[in-house]
Amino acid sequence: MLEERQVPDPLSAFEQATAEDILKILNRSAAKQCQLDPVPTWLFKRASGILSPVIANMCNASFQQGKLPASSC
Repeated sequence: MLEERQVPDPLSAFEQATAEDILKILNRSAAKQCQLDPVPTWLFKRASGILSPVIANMCNASFQQGKLPASSC
């Protein structure tokens, strides 16, 4: 469980994520998965060229709004 804490110098600026950044991260990721993963890793990696712009847009929207998704755990 994460606890709220005060940060002396909060981050105030982010560089926008690009589809190329996300694609590099996805391609370098280990091909591991567990039963809780809704999409097989091999399929996710194969579709990374299509998914990377969508993921980049989601990341950038989250950064701009200052909101992160709630943990599902």
